[in-house]
Amino acid sequence: MLFGKDFDTSSGPNNALNVDISNGNNPFYLKSPGMNGFIDCDFEEYYVDDFEDEAPAANQTLTSRVEEKKTIVKVTPKSVLGENSEYKLYILGNTSENIQNGIPSYVDILAKNNTLSERTVFDARLVGGEFEERISVRGSYERKNAEANATLKVKIVEAGQASKAKFVWWFTDEAEPMPANSSYKQRLSSCAQRWRSKDRGILLKFADAEYQLNEMFFIDCFNQIELESSFLITFRTSSDSIYEFPDNVSSSPIGLGANIIPGLSGFVENKKLEVLKIEPANNSINNNLDLKKIIIYFNENLDANSVTQESVRVKVYPASGFYDSRNDGMQKEYELYKIISIVENRIILEL
Repeated sequence: MLFGKDFDTSSGPNNALNVDISNGNNPFYLKSPGMNGFIDCDFEEYYVDDFEDEAPAANQTLTSRVEEKKTIVKVTPKSVLGENSEYKLYILGNTSENIQNGIPSYVDILAKNNTLSERTVFDARLVGGEFEERISVRGSYERKNAEANATLKVKIVEAGQASKAKFVWWFTDEAEPMPANSSYKQRLSSCAQRWRSKDRGILLKFADAEYQLNEMFFIDCFNQIELESSFLITFRTSSDSIYEFPDNVSSSPIGLGANIIPGLSGFVENKKLEVLKIEPANNSINNNLDLKKIIIYFNENLDANSVTQESVRVKVYPASGFYDSRNDGMQKEYELYKIISIVENRIILEL
């Protein structure tokens, strides 16, 4: 979990809940000195044979637990981090004693119930161990008895395309459901293209594909092996501006010149074409009814050959308010005829 300044929308001083019930707002949010809070992030995991591997495959499959595999976790905040602020990334293991000095009490409470574990549910496979791409699997295995591991078996009992096909499922410590059994209907499902929860914390989703009678699929499941210790990574964001690097550059900006970092000597910087303003202004209202011209200003002069009648389109959308619903009961949008002319950094549209 990632924790930092100005991301808690509900807490006030001393981590107390502070929300004005009259308007649902927290008066302390984004106000000096700012309160700390959890930051929503996306987490992606990649398996590598060696941590020196800087480019793991984007799409990876793993059908069973492999001891020698190492894991790289990519953490991407869903919101832009504040500049010149300190953030703490907590990696919560079985014990947090080694980071007690830097961990808030409520994070320590979360750590006791949300310990990181090795992967417990793996990708679907065929009987020979080959990866099966038609079935997607996710979840966290919840053992039912004292088993250390189990395999979920999936058997096609009605052939067909996508959800027209049906399957039954059971675990290796259970008997295969038979039509005469009273529980058979509970274990019978269609190969649906949406996530469906099965027993012991496992979810399945089937692809829009063909399934043959008596096809068998297997999902290996293992008990949790928790991370022994917790880790705390503390970092501070810069107060400098943020620059976006092109896709194909070396791992270091040294020597790349002004096209990467303004002010450096080197290549000529390529400016991004941007709209400076539009006359009349975009989304403006109460314009003259006899408006016949729209002018779009850019930050660079334009190549007249790159602007055509087809590449620039003017559409009229219905305004908010009353309208005539007799035409299919819907408001319509229209494309206007226009004449285009280019003058230096301007596109002039005559309607």
